[in-house]
Formats: sequence, C-alpha cells, structure tokens
Amino acid sequence: MNIKLLTILFSIISLCICQSTIVEKNKAHERIKHQFNEIQSSVQEILWCGAASAISEDGDVMTYNQIVRNRKMYILTDNGNLYFSKDYGQTLKSINEILLKQTSTQGNLIIKDILISPILNTKVYIIGQSGISFYTEDCGKTYTKITHEPLLQNFQPHMQNQDYLIALLPTNCSENDPLCLSFTYQLYLSQNSGAEWRKILDNVTQAQWDKIKATIFNNEYRIIVSQAQYQGEIKKRQIIYSDDFFNSSYIVQENGTRYYQSEDYIFILTQQSTKFKLIIGPSLVNQKQSKSEIDLPIKRVKDESFTILDIVNGEIIISINHEGDEKGYTNIYVSNSQGKQFTLSLQYAVGDNDLNIDFEPIQSNEGTYIANGYAQQQVEKYKAYKSRKVTSSTSTPFNLENYKKTKISFDKGGNWHSLKAPKASYNNTKYECSGECSLQLKGRTELHGNPLYSVKYAPGLILASGNVGIYLTQNPSEVNVYLSRDGGHNWDEIQQGSWAYEIADQGGIIVLIQDDQPTNFIIYSADEGKTWEKLLISQNIKFNVDEIVTEHNNTGSVFIIYGSYENSNNQRPGIIVSIDFNQYFNRKCQGENVADNEDSDYESWIPINFSGKKCVFGQRVEYTRKKRDAQCFNSLNLIQYKKVLNQCECTEEDFQCDYGYAKDDFDPNKCVAMNENFANKQDNTKPPENCVDYYYVTLGYRKISNSQCKGGVEDQYMPRRVECPDRLSEEQKQEQIQREKLQKEGYGNRGKDEIKKEIQAEYFNQKQTSENNNGIYKLFYKLKFKIKVSIFLFIIK
Repeated sequence: MNIKLLTILFSIISLCICQSTIVEKNKAHERIKHQFNEIQSSVQEILWCGAASAISEDGDVMTYNQIVRNRKMYILTDNGNLYFSKDYGQTLKSINEILLKQTSTQGNLIIKDILISPILNTKVYIIGQSGISFYTEDCGKTYTKITHEPLLQNFQPHMQNQDYLIALLPTNCSENDPLCLSFTYQLYLSQNSGAEWRKILDNVTQAQWDKIKATIFNNEYRIIVSQAQYQGEIKKRQIIYSDDFFNSSYIVQENGTRYYQSEDYIFILTQQSTKFKLIIGPSLVNQKQSKSEIDLPIKRVKDESFTILDIVNGEIIISINHEGDEKGYTNIYVSNSQGKQFTLSLQYAVGDNDLNIDFEPIQSNEGTYIANGYAQQQVEKYKAYKSRKVTSSTSTPFNLENYKKTKISFDKGGNWHSLKAPKASYNNTKYECSGECSLQLKGRTELHGNPLYSVKYAPGLILASGNVGIYLTQNPSEVNVYLSRDGGHNWDEIQQGSWAYEIADQGGIIVLIQDDQPTNFIIYSADEGKTWEKLLISQNIKFNVDEIVTEHNNTGSVFIIYGSYENSNNQRPGIIVSIDFNQYFNRKCQGENVADNEDSDYESWIPINFSGKKCVFGQRVEYTRKKRDAQCFNSLNLIQYKKVLNQCECTEEDFQCDYGYAKDDFDPNKCVAMNENFANKQDNTKPPENCVDYYYVTLGYRKISNSQCKGGVEDQYMPRRVECPDRLSEEQKQEQIQREKLQKEGYGNRGKDEIKKEIQAEYFNQKQTSENNNGIYKLFYKLKFKIKVSIFLFIIK
C-alpha cells in the first residue's frame, strides 16, 4: 500500500463576500482531524461495518438493533484491492495479503465485491474473483475462508438467518472468462455462510429471497425467481416461487420476464410476442387472484420501460416511457392507496436511456417531490423535428435538452409548481426573475452538476445545484449551489460554481468540494450556509472528486471524499480523504424539550403546504431541529421528536385528480374528464353491474392516500352517493343522466356563476361566428337547459 502522508499548511487569506465570508484559517481548524491518503486505484465501493443502518445491494434500507461504538470501514478499489480502516479513514491498510496469510491461502487475490449481512451489522462478505472469498462476523478481527465456483455472483444473504445465502452462476461461461455475458444462470444455495454450496435450479434469469418476513401466509425461506423454460426452440418465461428450495415450485405469473418486489407490491413485466405488460399485485406472491395489469388512464400502444419512483402508504409513483427511451421523456403516474387506478401526475418528465428519471422524493419534507420536465409545446416541436415534418426555414437542429424546467409538488404529485427563485445571488446581486423565470435544478440525468440531496434526519433541509432562469442551463459554468431549509418553499444561493455536497450531524455541518476541476480544499459551514470556512486538504496534489459521503444516517461527523489524479507516470492513483468533525464543537446541544426558548439550542419547525398554511395532509406536524446559529454537536436522534399537534380541515391540496380525470389545460387548479383520451374499461360515472342500494359517482377528485383531514371542502371533492337506478323514479333517472353528462363535460363541481359565465361566453362566441339565427336559437335553448339543470344541482348540494 502506498499511503502518502502530507503535512497540512495553512495560509491566512480571507476572501470577503458581501453575503458571507470564506475564511482559510481559524482556531476551529485545529479541532478538525483530516488525512489525505493515496491508494492504488479509484474507489469502487465503501462499506461501514457496525453502522446503525445500511443500503442493500438493490437499494433497500437495512436497520440494525446492534450498536457498535467504533465503526470500521472497508474500501474496495476498481483494481480489486481492499482497504480496511479502524479510525474512519484516517489510516488505511491493504488487507488482500492479510486475508491470504490469515487463512493460509496461496495465490493472488482480487476482490470483486463486498456486502454486509442484513441482520448482523458486524458480518461482512468479501467476494473474490477466483472462487476464494471470506467473511468476518466481528468487523475484521477474524476472517473465515469460503470457496465456490469462480464465476459465482450476485450473492444475497438471507434477511433472517445469517447463515443462508443464494447466488447465481452464469450458464455456458468459462471460469477463465470473467466478462462472459450469459442470459441464464444456475441458482446456488448455501446454508452455512458459504462453506458449502449446492445447485437448486437451472435456467434462472433473476432470483431473490422473498422480501416479506415470515408469517402464517408465507415461508421464511421463500425464493422468487424468473425462469426461462425451453420447449424445443421455444423459450417460455415465467415467475415462480418455492418454499422448499425448489423441491416444489408454484407459478406466480406466466410469461413473466422480470420483476421487482417491494414490501407492499410485486411488479412483473410480461411479454407475449412483442407486446409488454406491467402486472401489479400484492407482495405476498401466493395471492394470485389479486394481480392485474396496471390500470392507466390513457390509451397507449406500447409500454417501453418502467421505473418505480416511490411507494408511500400504498400509493405508487411510477414512471412509464411509452415512446422509447431514446426520446428522453416519460410520464409519471400516481395510484390510489391500493396500488390501482393510476392518474397522470406529470407529463413529459425528463428521463434517459438508463431509466434514470429527474424525480426526487424530498426526504426532509414528507410528501414533497421535485422533478424536471418539458413543456408540451417544446415536445411537439421536437417530435416534428424528429419526424422531418419541419419546413426548411425551421430545420435548424432542435435540442430538447435546452428546455428543461423544474417543478415541485407539496402534495405527492397532485399539483406541480415552479420553484421560487432566491432573492439574490451568492455575492448579493439582486435577481431580476419574473414571469417564466424560476429556480431550475439539476437531476439524476445530468452530466454536470449534482442532483438534489435531502435526508430525513435534517428536517426541511435540501441541497441542490442549478441556475436561475427560464430553463435549466446546459452550461457547466452557469451552475450554482442552492439551499432550502423550509422543505423547498424558499431558496438561498449559497455558493457559485459546481460543488459536490454532503451533510453530517443531522444538518449541523455541510461540506462542499469543487467537482468540475481538480482541487485540494473543501469549504464547510456550521450554520447551514450563512458562513463558510476553507480547509486545505492537500498541499501538493489536486485531484478530481468522484464522491463525498458520510455514514448512511448522516448522524455522525466524519466525511469521506474520494477521487483520483493523474501523476507524473501517467497513472491514476486513487485518493481517500477523511475529515473528522467530532471535536469541532466544544459542547453538546441542550434544550431539546424546550425548543424555541432563548436558552435552547433547538427550534420547532412546522411544514406548510403550497398555500402557506401550517397543515400538510390534514395534520399540523411539528419537528424539532437545531437552530441555524447554534454552535454545538447534535447528539440526539431528532426523528423521535416529531409530533402531530392537531388535525386540520380539508383544503383543495388534500385532493388529486381521480382516475379518468386530468388537470385542465386552461385552469391547472381543476380536474376535468379525459373523455375520448380516457382508456377506461367502464364509465366511472355509471352504476356498476348488480348495483345494490347505492353507488358513488366521482366529482373528478380523490383524497390523497395519507391525508387525515376532515371537513372543510371535503364535500366539494369527495364522491357523491347515488341510489341505484331501479330505486329511482323516471324523473330522478333523467336528472341523474344529466348530472353524469354535466360531470363528463366538466360542470359537475363548478359553481353556478362560473357555469353561467362560461355558457354566456360560448353563446356570444357562437353569435359572432354564426349567421344562422335558428342555429343560435337551438344552441341557446340547449345551454339554457344546462343552466337550469346545473342550478338545480347546485341547490340540492
């Protein structure tokens, strides 16, 4: 291992800026431990052993009951070297040779993966490339060697039994060809932490342990797989499961090619010929009768790709690309609380070929989403350009990337709004931003700039990069860094230029480092971006930054920065920098139970909805967080201090468009029937078959799944109870027919005056354009009837 220890020298340079100050030296620097380490190649992965939580291989959050005071770090590099640290990266030790020596193993060891047990946070698996691997159950004090097929991959520890593993072995691949591509695998099982393996199934394309914990309805060792079965030359795919390691198995879905399982649902992509369908069912896979094709409101030809964006309280947020990934845009849909009847939330959201979507759930403000999208007008221009239907005068290249706009929703995708631009730039120059101008933020699909960042442990806090303007800039030199501390309602520009960012101490410390050019310093803030201090982390070497990270829950105070640089030998060694703020503050914060008192270091924060009311999803919720100027270490888990103060009356923000309804093009505050664009299986304003006593007719809205509101405008938006037709008189039936007709035409929940104005406008428009008085009379007679019926409906409400 080549570790280069550098003595950090500080120069006293003070850069004064009107809004805040960056200082290069102060006494607080003496309390920051930092170490610059050079390693053989770039970092591939960092794993914390003993942490309170971790992220699984497929992105799930794993939490642990065990508490380990001093966490250890494993750092895997691109060339297969594994480093170990007992002091949060201050010192690193290469352990490839140690593993070989400790287990009396000969040969050269290349590590290809590291993973942690989902139930024991001190157990780490170290997967070797040549069929020799290791595990530790005590964060590196001792190691045990295990052997397996050289190409065995995708190791998955069991969620409840730490000794059980499954893994996949590529079919028809040579052990001398680690890059071999295979479309099917053999499924292997180990019941003793990898000491012994046995094959349990062939022709597997995907496999995992069931994510549902054992109940009376399922087995602890259930495995779900996608399998390709061959009948001669015909390949048949299906999703199956087994509770006895495939001594027996059961079909979940015929023609299933891929699947994704969450705690609530299983999503299955099926294919017959060239037609794809997305099937959604309960996560408990033996409930076959509950699965059905995704219920989208629009007519479509082909579903090309799907991305699950969020699942909260049973409500699914999903992105579906109907026109091919190369188009660069997708639609975002929201289900009801049963995962059915999807409505269109955002059309033409930004996406890329890798199924990344510019869509971020804001972890620090419940129910808030930020997304990038294109205006319909620009998409239509792009379609015309791509189809060569443009004229010669407009045939200049049309780049849709130049027309991205950022939107925010505070009601789980029900309504979308532009972001409020900061009042001034970082250097205190006032922004002249009105009309179409707003704050635009970078998303996951961007090559330059960092995407939005928020964590639930820092209530209200969001970091982002972007620009102020009509559209999101594609010029890296125009990117700046922005911060919101009220969940996205208001923003400050906290730095100019492109910086990578990370937070620690639950938002108490923010670190930024330049990521668009080689650098050797960081800046940090202990007051959420009001003031900044500069810290030199290398005297001689400037390096390109790949990432800056902390432990998963952001409650610690250690930052790890990694990247690489090109040395004089044209090689690219990796760089690891550990920056420890544990001693930065002189005291712990106090007064968490008397937040907002003058002598308390804490304040209360109550989220607001878009209208500014201190009520979100029918509840007034209060969080406790550290005051912005409090100079103390926050040692508490502030999530436990969240409390519901009271229930609220319903407002329009507690409702979203119902199935078969969409935002009005002319009035985005209204939901109107989709009519001919609605791909409904049945008319949702008509009584169901075998109607008994009564049924409900939608007014075009449904309550957001987790809203706890009561009263208020609830009666104006909730479905109306209607008696079944066989119980109605002939006159009542005619009234019901007119009510359904008006509902379809968008009159159902409009006021009398509003309907009257609309009809008058339509009448006078017809009067100016028609010379047929008889035609005008007929139209006016028809509209008068509408007024009469509408007023009647208004009265009986």
